[in-house]
Amino acid sequence: MKAVPSERCGSCGRDVAAHDTVQTSGEEGPEMLCCRCFNERAAEQMGLNFAHPAFEAMMLTDCRGAGHEFHFRTQLVPSGLLVEAFELKGGWPGGYKFAVFGDFEEDAMELFGELLGRMRRALARKDLKAGETGREIGPERTVRGRITWDDESDGRLPLLVVDGEEVTWDELGRMLMTFEGFQLRLEVRDRTDEV
Repeated sequence: MKAVPSERCGSCGRDVAAHDTVQTSGEEGPEMLCCRCFNERAAEQMGLNFAHPAFEAMMLTDCRGAGHEFHFRTQLVPSGLLVEAFELKGGWPGGYKFAVFGDFEEDAMELFGELLGRMRRALARKDLKAGETGREIGPERTVRGRITWDDESDGRLPLLVVDGEEVTWDELGRMLMTFEGFQLRLEVRDRTDEV
């Protein structure tokens, strides 16, 4: 198993997982901060009384019995509080990712509960199934996932993450060809929307 990349926080000096950092820019140039220090600074600048919540990693099981270890991150953004959950692939966020957004006044534990509900609902279903020629679209004829960068195409084509697994644009096209002649509706949603 690969070691999780780490960064040193420019404020508190702790070594933290790189996925739990925010790069800021200030008068003295760019600075890497852990999320806790970033949130403390942001709260002070915005005049908020904010206690940074720390959520421990947890293991959840999907409908096929596979375990997924999720890590959490909370970040104050200009319009509210973002709470994210993600798996690590090669030490970086990958696989399943979820996010919820709330107002500054919203209770972080309530947002976490909403996030956990979304995670469990998503893990309780699979949109793809194994077929004779590889993965196929399941009987619901619905594919839900996330759009990411595909290094293989230098970002000219998207790489999708469906059921927590990478699906190339070509592979999705092959799956769709089994429905030749059918109609298609493609919706793109914000990453904090439930799909």
